[in-house]
Amino acid sequence: DKSLPTVLTKLPDMVKEMSSQTKALFYTLVDRSLAFNGTLTSRDERAYRKQVTTGLEAMGLGEKASNIAQGLVKIGIFEKFEEFQPLFTHPNSEELVDMASNVGKLRMNIDNIALAVAKTQKIVFALKSYSHRQAEDVMVPSSVADNLDLVLTVYHNQIKYGVDVVKHFEPNLPEILCLPDELNQVWTNIIVNGIQAMEGKGTLTFGVHRDGNYVVVTIGDSGPGIPENVLPRIFEPFYTTKKQGEGSGLGLDICRKIVEKHRGTIGVTTKPGETVFTIRLPINPSDVPETAAVGASVA
Repeated sequence: DKSLPTVLTKLPDMVKEMSSQTKALFYTLVDRSLAFNGTLTSRDERAYRKQVTTGLEAMGLGEKASNIAQGLVKIGIFEKFEEFQPLFTHPNSEELVDMASNVGKLRMNIDNIALAVAKTQKIVFALKSYSHRQAEDVMVPSSVADNLDLVLTVYHNQIKYGVDVVKHFEPNLPEILCLPDELNQVWTNIIVNGIQAMEGKGTLTFGVHRDGNYVVVTIGDSGPGIPENVLPRIFEPFYTTKKQGEGSGLGLDICRKIVEKHRGTIGVTTKPGETVFTIRLPINPSDVPETAAVGASVA
């Protein structure tokens, strides 16, 4: 950042020469500049600059008023600036305003870096967890909501542009005995299908709630819906409506088999603008007899 050398070389000497009042006002000015996160049109900027210049001229700043006004408007300070009058009448007023702008930019950049690092850590952790595979088919207690969040983190880049995500997760849900890695395949297949159906633009809706001895997951998309003649076959192996080379037709068949292994059910309702997959998973699969896992209907 170009502001870093300026801050490092000039700020210490400037602060050393400031009175305690000037120093307090200077840091308040920096904080005010950080609170401004909007953008101004050229027209608005000209109007505010004229307004601030008039106010500064009234303080007796003369020819300096225009330059200081330009610096203040640039950092978002164009209202209630009278409290900073001692800074504006300071012999180095223009330099103080410019330094406040540089410090504000620097602090904002540091915050952005910290946010990027936190996001990167989250994605790396998600990828490591997502790519992990259990050595044996041993069911373990796991949170369905946490695993859904994990998959959403991995697919963040695919869904952040043009796709809104809405989540309705019931609080204090019990963990279920399951194979988390395999269930993640279910969530992944349905999410990818939804994104493709919406052609990358629309809304994905996720719900998780408890229904007796089951945890119920719903995943919906705002795509065009599944045609009525296609619906009865979507869980069949090798059946696909995608172009040649784009789909194997095994995605939903794999989902069905994984849900069956957990002794749950998977179903879908569809209409133009809304397709919702509903997956019911027992909290303890050993309490449930083996049953057919598929249900499909047109809403």
